[in-house]
Amino acid sequence: MPAVLIDFLLFAVGCSLGVVVNWAIYRLAYINPRRNSPWSRLGNPNQRPLDFIPIVGWWSQRRLAAALGRGFWIRPLVVEVSCGLALPLFLRGIQSGILTSGAAFALPPSPTQQWIWLTFFFMLGLLLTAATFIDFDEKTIPDEITLSGTLFALSIAYLVPLSRLPNVEAQGGIRIETLHFASPFGLPGWHRETLGLVAVVVVIFIWMFALLPKTIIWRRGIVRGLRWMWASMWRRSRMRPVASVETPTINVVDRKVISGLGVLLIVLSVVAWTIGGDAWDNLFGAWMGLAFGGGLVWAVRIIAGGALGKEAMGFGDVTLMAMIGAWLGWQPALLVFAIAPFAALFIAMAQLLAMRHTEIAFGPYLSVGALVVVGFWGSIWHDWARVSIFSLGPAILVITLVCLILMAAMLGGWRVIRERWFGVEY
Repeated sequence: MPAVLIDFLLFAVGCSLGVVVNWAIYRLAYINPRRNSPWSRLGNPNQRPLDFIPIVGWWSQRRLAAALGRGFWIRPLVVEVSCGLALPLFLRGIQSGILTSGAAFALPPSPTQQWIWLTFFFMLGLLLTAATFIDFDEKTIPDEITLSGTLFALSIAYLVPLSRLPNVEAQGGIRIETLHFASPFGLPGWHRETLGLVAVVVVIFIWMFALLPKTIIWRRGIVRGLRWMWASMWRRSRMRPVASVETPTINVVDRKVISGLGVLLIVLSVVAWTIGGDAWDNLFGAWMGLAFGGGLVWAVRIIAGGALGKEAMGFGDVTLMAMIGAWLGWQPALLVFAIAPFAALFIAMAQLLAMRHTEIAFGPYLSVGALVVVGFWGSIWHDWARVSIFSLGPAILVITLVCLILMAAMLGGWRVIRERWFGVEY
């Protein structure tokens, strides 16, 4: 098939997938539902069949500008055009070796591998795009996106091992390997033993606990705080509404569904561990990515919130980073977290200068960081990260812990300075 025809077909598919992204952005809006979409919960009596066609539909809806606001159609139209352009461009990038090229080698992947990566990572891009604009609009990230995306990533990691990011080895001949939890070192065998299964079960328990709505109050002691938390998790109807410091938003999933999901995941993990093989290696890597990515942002949320005396990050950022970690692995998740502040810096400065507004949604910049890591994986990993940061081995985890402790001290000191020296309270 001619390359031009492939690009055109991919553009059409990408635009159609952009429609799905716009559908998610508008349909999952709970705080501020709007009528300016063909799928609005509030309804729009002036809709036409043409409004549901990619790109053309939004151009047609310009007629509603007087009722729905000037330029309301521009952003969704740009989203669909961008998705259409991104799909063929990403395929060209994969074919040129952006995921497998480094300074020392360049190894184009096989056609089958190209299409697997294109499908898997473009779907991640769609989820991140939807999460980004919802977070911009409502300062929240729906669990419909992060939870379903995480479950999909775990499933694909087991069923399609070639979906994982590559680690190209040049020793003994250039070859493409799957990025695993011990990369760039050799894969150990302990995760295939009972210890590996126990680690996954512990991660599942912690993840389900994190997803359950809960109220945590420690001012009356640890014992009462634990009892209050347990009651808020399982007997919420008997509780009075109180201020919560750790209550993730569950839009659709209730407690029984979360508990049932946890049991199902444990059973499936036991089956996967029993079967073993490369599929279990990839699934274990996905679980470790979820644990590290979500745990890192969760730790930052707790530390920053305690040091500043107010909520510093939403729990949606935790579930988003857990999804990214499950999709990419723990090493890329660390790189995503390191890149995100640089993406946020420019937007935050512009926002401060233009609107005197200091609060920003961090989820979009985690999404940008994930897209940067995937889009430039060959250069980031093979030319830099694997030979510098991750060559330290387990020491990188100790360094991360030390950085979290230093962050707590820095934020706590800044709070004291602001309150005592400048009389400014958070």
